Amino acid sequence: MLKEAFSIARRNMDFYITYALLLFAVQIAGEYLQEFYSNIVSTFLLCTLSMNVQESILWDLDFKATVKHDDFKLLRFFFRPGGFPLLRFFFKSAALFLITLLIMLPSIYFLLGGGVFSSFTLWSVFAGMLIFSAIFSIVMALFGTWLPAGLRGINSSFEDAFQRGKVRFLATYGRVLAGVTIPVLVAMVAVIVSAVFTGPDLLTNGRPNIPLAVIMIISMGFQMMGWTYISVVLTRRYMDAEHIDPPSAVKGISAVV
Repeated sequence: MLKEAFSIARRNMDFYITYALLLFAVQIAGEYLQEFYSNIVSTFLLCTLSMNVQESILWDLDFKATVKHDDFKLLRFFFRPGGFPLLRFFFKSAALFLITLLIMLPSIYFLLGGGVFSSFTLWSVFAGMLIFSAIFSIVMALFGTWLPAGLRGINSSFEDAFQRGKVRFLATYGRVLAGVTIPVLVAMVAVIVSAVFTGPDLLTNGRPNIPLAVIMIISMGFQMMGWTYISVVLTRRYMDAEHIDPPSAVKGISAVV
């Protein structure tokens, strides 16, 4: 699955570079706008990436080939019968995220209000990130196939996702946890080290902080690869559980935009 994730990214490198630059632009905007809105936009972009990866595996879509033969219409991708797949995918992802936050509420209280930390510190953020990653991975391992099932339309209920998730929970959990934590840990360490030597802001006295900007773009690439890997894992788990034949070959898979 990791090999397939790298294969998808390699064959769609221009797509991934574009998304990394968009995510970086959102981070810059976040310094001037409210952080809440920049986080929503970043999450939406990552959901779009995840949906593209899952669609490419489910349907064995080759964007260049379909455009060449004129049998792919952009409007059909966003406006299929039954609603807006991208918006439905985003809201389902948001629902899984909210479930994670609800489960995490006691831990947040322990970290900030009634336990180890009384305010936000580097260690509280780090501990919170680890706890969130562990809980989020549990939620995705149990219910994550709800996302590709909604795109494919076969056994797409929340209950169906749980029945699939509990069968191979431990194996799926380990893979999802690795896809969530490793890129984030690498990104956090890289950004912190860079910020110590170059400053924590992307713009300092009106001048761009080039070293920090480069590190952030690379770290975003790591996070995108993590989401790609998680998307591959969940889609393959769904296809295996529902006995959906895999595409004829991994090669030729291209992102749908």
